[in-house]
Amino acid sequence: MDEDKVKDLDLKELEKVRSLTDKLCNSSDTVIRKSLIKMYPKLEELSSLLTTQEIFSGKLPLKSELLKRDMGYFFGNNKLLISKSRPEIEKIFEIKFKINKFDSAVLQGNIAQKGIARGLVRRVMGHKQIGEFKKGEILVSSMTIPDFLPAMKRAAAIVTNEGGVLCHAAILARELQIPCVTGTRFATHILRDGDYIEVDANNGTIKFLSKKA
Repeated sequence: MDEDKVKDLDLKELEKVRSLTDKLCNSSDTVIRKSLIKMYPKLEELSSLLTTQEIFSGKLPLKSELLKRDMGYFFGNNKLLISKSRPEIEKIFEIKFKINKFDSAVLQGNIAQKGIARGLVRRVMGHKQIGEFKKGEILVSSMTIPDFLPAMKRAAAIVTNEGGVLCHAAILARELQIPCVTGTRFATHILRDGDYIEVDANNGTIKFLSKKA
């Protein structure tokens, strides 16, 4: 596991190096999003749904179009598809999506910060969910970025799909002393808002206590 590879290293020193790269890499999304809001104040948060071609040409779509994109879209081969099902997308691009099957009652990941917590799942997939996050909920995300800090401070525990003991979520969890399991691969695919789960970061496991209907 990731933890075994670095257990004999000085994590404090490595965290200092990682924090420097976080400022450059993890903050880029925030910088771009806030810059677009300043460029297109009338669109507000919807400005992040513009394509590079639309920005360069100055030909902006109607707000109603951006609202549709906000509900879900697929972008590939320079094509933007709105309101298309998975089979339709597969047919258009002549591809086949790989579906990961998960039939276990327990998720396994890397121990980033030890501890045990129980609570309701709240998936944070982007900055828009930060304001919805309630104190004591379990923050579940693909990966965390600096924007997530307000929600992370309110979380009872943190669970991510990606990362090891030196990822952004792990470093912040240790600073905040919040149980954290990273690198589960499937957390955001399996866990849903309102699921009641136990995060056992002493053993790197997450299990359902009550699944939302």
